[in-house]
Amino acid sequence: MASPGARAAPSASGAVHHSLYCLATDVLDEGAGTVFAHAAGRAGVGEVTVAAKYHAASDVYPHNPSRRVATVEPGVYYRPDPGRYAGEAIRPRVSATAGGRDVLAEACAEGEHDEVGVAAWVVLLHHDEAVRGGPGSVRNCFGDELAGTLCPAAPAAARFAELVVGDVCAYPVTTVRLESFHYHGLSHGHHHERLLERYGRATRLLLGLCFCDGCSAAAGDAGIDVHALAARVRAEITEDLAGRRVARPLTADALAQSCGEDLLALLAVREQVVAGLVTRLAAVAARAGVRLSLIEPTVASGSYVTGRRDLEAEQAARLELGIDAAALRAGGADVEVTGYLADPEELAAVLGEPRSARRRDPAGPTDPGGAGKAGETGEAGSGGISVVLRPGPPDTDDVASLRAKVDVAHRAGCREVGFYAYGLYRLDALDRIRAAIA
Repeated sequence: MASPGARAAPSASGAVHHSLYCLATDVLDEGAGTVFAHAAGRAGVGEVTVAAKYHAASDVYPHNPSRRVATVEPGVYYRPDPGRYAGEAIRPRVSATAGGRDVLAEACAEGEHDEVGVAAWVVLLHHDEAVRGGPGSVRNCFGDELAGTLCPAAPAAARFAELVVGDVCAYPVTTVRLESFHYHGLSHGHHHERLLERYGRATRLLLGLCFCDGCSAAAGDAGIDVHALAARVRAEITEDLAGRRVARPLTADALAQSCGEDLLALLAVREQVVAGLVTRLAAVAARAGVRLSLIEPTVASGSYVTGRRDLEAEQAARLELGIDAAALRAGGADVEVTGYLADPEELAAVLGEPRSARRRDPAGPTDPGGAGKAGETGEAGSGGISVVLRPGPPDTDDVASLRAKVDVAHRAGCREVGFYAYGLYRLDALDRIRAAIA
């Protein structure tokens, strides 16, 4: 493991910080020297964000010297301290793709040499290497395990999350960019899922709600009769699967009518669970002098394929994920919005430009139809807001488009602008980044 060194945190002086996301395969195959030279010299950014824990993925690599189309194994790309996991129910597994190399250490060494910052990108609870039937897994109202996902309410999963963040913070990184710190639900997917009938978003939400022991305990503490609620949810889903009703809309009234007010209370509890886990993880990072930034995926949930906003998909994602970005920021967390959008005006709407001009709907999760946009965070909390942009298709075709979105981010008060992702785009994307941030 790399020894901790000096950490250069992102500037709090008002200057916007820029970072380039890269996958572990970029460092493995091109070498940290090449990646960092391209990031600093060609893209003009001051930081590289390196995948330190990642899910399984199959990607096309346009400029990788070793692979063009490849599936990488899930796991971590650093060396966990096995002593920290003695007696723990869930342990990290080093990705077989790493080939025994410590990718995060290589990146940190190169960053120190080139005077370029390094952030660690951690995909936390999307855990493809989870043991089937093991502790911490998400289970729906039928007891079905949702493969590859850990539940933030499960004590074993929360403890695992703390240990992983602690592992990464032992390296000389400035920031941990945390993805998958929340619930996932059915829509997130695992591998070649098939859902052919038109069940509707409400049914998909219900099928993905977690009723594991941890969630049941949290709900019970809030005064919810969990067993009765689970029975009502099962009954509703059974009717939907049999095709005996028209798909209901994804609104608070419809959910309460079908499953009772306790369902809305459960959605609120899920937000509290996520916020509580974030508080624990932020404390781990703070003790190490590392900043924690939360990657907020609701916009990308609807726009990833098209680059266009899908408000219904965003609304469903908020409920499935259990994220209240306003509450997280008010609690001091930095929130990083996935602004995967082609239209700068749509990005401005997401970021709430200017943010102080809008107020988030106080109904929160109990009013899914009226929930605020990802960036409509109400009065400024103590946490900052950042954005991640894609410098190529389907969002960006030219420099002018990317520059317009960078300008939107600056006007919205974003402290950071990240760019996703180095190895998945042609190298001319780096030229667009440099021109856009100049």
